[in-house]
Amino acid sequence: ANAGNDEKINLARAVIIDPAKSYQPDTIQWPNAGAANAFLTEDNSFEKRLDVDLPFTNEDHMAENILDIRLSESRQGIRVVLTATEEALQYQIGDVVPLTHSTPGWTSKSFWVMGMGLLQDSMVRLALVEYDASSYTHGTQNDAEQEPDTDLPDPFSITAPTGLTLTDQLGQTQTGQAMPEILVTWTDTAEAFIDRYEVQAKKNSDTEWQNYGSEEQNVETHFVRPVAVEPGDVLWDVRIRAINTIGAASTWVSGQVTVDLFVRFVLWLAERETQDRVIGFPRDTPSDALAICTFETGTGTTARNHVPSTDDFTITTGAGSAWIEGPAGGGYDFNETAQATATHATAFDVGTATAFTVDAIIRWDANAAGTQQIIGHDKDYALQLSSTGAIQYAIRDRWATQSPGVDLSSAGLNLQGRWVHIHWEYDGADVSNFYINGVLRATDTATGAATGDAISDDLDIGHNATGSKFNGAIAYVRVVKGARPTFPYLADVLTQFLAAGGVRVYHSANQVFNQPPGGFSVSWNSE
Repeated sequence: ANAGNDEKINLARAVIIDPAKSYQPDTIQWPNAGAANAFLTEDNSFEKRLDVDLPFTNEDHMAENILDIRLSESRQGIRVVLTATEEALQYQIGDVVPLTHSTPGWTSKSFWVMGMGLLQDSMVRLALVEYDASSYTHGTQNDAEQEPDTDLPDPFSITAPTGLTLTDQLGQTQTGQAMPEILVTWTDTAEAFIDRYEVQAKKNSDTEWQNYGSEEQNVETHFVRPVAVEPGDVLWDVRIRAINTIGAASTWVSGQVTVDLFVRFVLWLAERETQDRVIGFPRDTPSDALAICTFETGTGTTARNHVPSTDDFTITTGAGSAWIEGPAGGGYDFNETAQATATHATAFDVGTATAFTVDAIIRWDANAAGTQQIIGHDKDYALQLSSTGAIQYAIRDRWATQSPGVDLSSAGLNLQGRWVHIHWEYDGADVSNFYINGVLRATDTATGAATGDAISDDLDIGHNATGSKFNGAIAYVRVVKGARPTFPYLADVLTQFLAAGGVRVYHSANQVFNQPPGGFSVSWNSE
């Protein structure tokens, strides 16, 4: 009979007590790890391992020899039980005897005598197991390895993550509502046993850090949300650290990001007019409104003017100009080549010593060859940028270009390539206030000679009569008689928002945003 397949092992391990290693338990394997294993190959790489304890063996070579024999013997699995005459009494257990038998084709095949018994008729019963001399010829052994002391890392010294990157962006809840968030990315620390990465954040003006959750190893992405709604750009601090499986923490890695919350807020408003693509821009038409222009058509050469009894704006296209998506619907990229014009009408006139307010949602992309007109009514009023992005303006009673000292390219603003809300408030007596994204940036008193020239020109967006064109995109322009109060754009947006019934922004946590001017708050619900 042959031994079962499960009894034929192809790998053997033993635990010994080695004096050379301070009498600590040591595991010995045969064949050695990494060495060729013909038996394992013969078994199609299916490991069948024998584990034994050798408490009285104290040397690794001796243990290897024992394991080699045990492994080789297991592969010699032929067993025979036979009855012999009393001459077999000369054998004893452990003898190697030859066996010849025609059926299996054996001629003097060697077997171990593993058991004997005397029968009543004086016959001898023998139990034999196949013997192979090669099983006791040990293979090449390596010198005993002198294992060094452990070089495992200090479990209480954790390397911090690297490559922290923070991005201000607009995310969505599961119900499709938009919300501002900070995308946090990093590179994991290259250590074993890291359990998680903790993320904390706060407004730069705050002192207390807030926990914003954690991520497991290999994720390398997290979102800081919610971000409180308030006007203007807000500087946020974000930090991250690694925590290992025993709770030891690395040092914090910190970064900062400016969140453009004012523009983000507009995107959350419910659509007031289902036929319009633009949402959030104030399009009420009070009696003092002169022009309210939105670029929401998305095609063609007409920009809509929402003020009744006034002309829409006709767009003269240019190289590279195109309809685009604005911060809340449509926009038009003028690319320093296009222009939009509404035919002159007395409805556009402001007049001498009359207060007015101009709002413009623009994206200034790059420097231009000359002055960059945003909106202008010749000999009446004009709002523009210098060739390098500084705000300039002109009013009829002081018809000379004025510079209030607000530069979109300055380090303090750094608004090139971003959607910006410019609010220009003129009091009718030479004093102008300029708000950028809802924050007062300059108060300026105009200087220069009065002209009193007759107003006769068209209302122009993106250019003026001298060919000065805007290098960027415009989404919204509004001109209203009268000086509007502080944060007028945001206040109008809130008025429209509440009139439209509001919108609910959903998230898994129950939190309330900070309250912006106007007494409005957005609540997060667990729905």
